[in-house]
Amino acid sequence: MLLGANVQLFRFAINSKDAWHNLIGPLIGYGMASTLLIVGAWRRIAWTRYVLIGLNWLMIIFFSLAAAYLASDPLFGSQHAMVTFGPSIVLFIVSNVWLIKSKRIRHLVTAPGSGG
Repeated sequence: MLLGANVQLFRFAINSKDAWHNLIGPLIGYGMASTLLIVGAWRRIAWTRYVLIGLNWLMIIFFSLAAAYLASDPLFGSQHAMVTFGPSIVLFIVSNVWLIKSKRIRHLVTAPGSGG
C-alpha cells in the first residue's frame, strides 16, 4: 500500500508541468526511509514501527496540505491532481491504521521471548 501511494505521487510529480517537481525529493526520501523502517520491523526492532507510523502521519499532513493548495488555486484547474492525491492519501491513511491496529505487525516487531 505504501509503495502504491508513493509511486502514484511520484508519477504525478514527474509528469506535472508546474512547480510540483519539488515533491520528488521528499518522495524519494520517504521511499528510502520507509523501506529501511520496514526492514527494521522485519528484523524485530520494535521502535521502527512507531517511527514509520509517525513518518506516515507527516506524509499524510504534507500531501493533504499540497492537495488543499491545489484545490484552492483557480489557475491550476486540473482534476488530474485531485484524482492522484485523493487515492494516495487514502492509501497512506489505510496503511497507517493497519500498522497501528494489526496484531500480526505488533507480533512481528516483538522480540522473541519478550512475552509479546
